[in-house]
Amino acid sequence: LMVDLSSNSFTGLIPPGLCFGGKLQKLILLDNHFSGSIPESLGGCTMLDRIRVGQNFLNGSIPVVLFQLPLIQIIEFPHN
Repeated sequence: LMVDLSSNSFTGLIPPGLCFGGKLQKLILLDNHFSGSIPESLGGCTMLDRIRVGQNFLNGSIPVVLFQLPLIQIIEFPHN
């Protein structure tokens, strides 16, 4: 399952429940107005292989658990 919500001017926090029962493989939220930190709950998305959340207003640390996902290949957080 891929979620691509790029370039939609979404605001607020990234919702913590985006795993869709563990089926989420790609999360792409580029070029929005998301703020706050990356939810640690994304660490429960065991099928996730790609996270791209650049060009938002995110802050805080990248949860270490994201780097421990078994299938993760790409983690991109530029321009936050």
